[in-house]
Amino acid sequence: MLFFKKSFITLCLGISFAFANEGAATIDSVWNPSLCKECHKEQYMAWKTSLHAKSHEESNELYKVLIDYTSKALYKPRNETVTECGACHNPKLKIKQVDPNIALSKIYGIEVKSLQNMEKTIQSEIDSDMVKTGMSCYICHNVDKINKQKHEHDVGYKRFEWARGILITGPYEGDENYIFHKTAKRDFFRENDELCLSCHQGMGSKMKFSAYNTGIESTKNAQRCTDCHMGDTKMNYLSPNLKVDTLQKREIKNHFFRGARNSRILNEAIDLSFEKISNSKAKLTLHNLVSHNVPTGFGGRSIVIEISAMSKTGEILANNDFTLRTIYNKADGSETFQYSAFTFSKDTRLKAFENRSYDLQIPDGTKSVKVEVIYYVIAPELQNLIDIKDETFTKPYKAISRIFKF
Repeated sequence: MLFFKKSFITLCLGISFAFANEGAATIDSVWNPSLCKECHKEQYMAWKTSLHAKSHEESNELYKVLIDYTSKALYKPRNETVTECGACHNPKLKIKQVDPNIALSKIYGIEVKSLQNMEKTIQSEIDSDMVKTGMSCYICHNVDKINKQKHEHDVGYKRFEWARGILITGPYEGDENYIFHKTAKRDFFRENDELCLSCHQGMGSKMKFSAYNTGIESTKNAQRCTDCHMGDTKMNYLSPNLKVDTLQKREIKNHFFRGARNSRILNEAIDLSFEKISNSKAKLTLHNLVSHNVPTGFGGRSIVIEISAMSKTGEILANNDFTLRTIYNKADGSETFQYSAFTFSKDTRLKAFENRSYDLQIPDGTKSVKVEVIYYVIAPELQNLIDIKDETFTKPYKAISRIFKF
């Protein structure tokens, strides 16, 4: 016998009606994550504050600004950039490509009614509530099959085959006694990284350096992406609001999807060791403990290692710093973001499991050396290229601070 909490009876009825005709119903009828929330509140609340929930430009100022920046730099219609990036940022975006004649009509100032109407349709789709939900439950848990990446441009929806009907895929075996939707197990949720790398490995546009290469960077390590970014599993009820006799505890992971802005991630990714060589020399070694480059992904990221030699009283006698980042350039050699780059000039990031040492000159009177690891979503060197107001993208994140006796 089933017992339901009064607070979501109405919603349950709504979902029941949506799924009443299994032959016609699809998961598209419940794209809104707030519907999932009523049964899976813990997962919803974690996801809601994650970067996956902010993959649409309306909820992510950096994404919006970079769309504008890239479109202007490459003389492309803005909506063309949005649809290219949408392969991963909004995989259910119905508009997959933009008619090249739209760009030509703008370049030559020719007004064509059919193209103008097409542009309005594209914008309407981009601004739809369904697309604005970002990388939601409705995306990852609707993937039925992931096809092999035959070309580096095969990313996001280009690799996905969507589940039909009311099937929700995940890491658990299906239950025939389902209430609101069918479930089915797919190996790519736990056994491999294919779901994550469908978006985090490959090229987002025709530009050579628009690639995210976390997969290529990675070593053949037993750890999965979800081991670090979703944390350890815990045993709990996946739908605790449902008072069902047959409800069983399952292994559940956190849907916050931790990233480098969460200091714990960098604490787990980088270790520091310090060795005194002589009264005036020392060696600082950075140890990359993870199976991909640090930092990885978005090419605008930067990690700064700040080193301060201090006296007995704490007075700073000398400063030094090292930066871990990539540098991309325009055709004229000036620095730019990867999406509009024509050349690549430098990569100082830590490689997978790399141990890198720096020789330090230590001034007289030094009694201790302070080392801080500071993360930037946008490297300070790039921040003047764009106008961005949200400080979460520009401020320093102090991830690690150690003091070594000298």
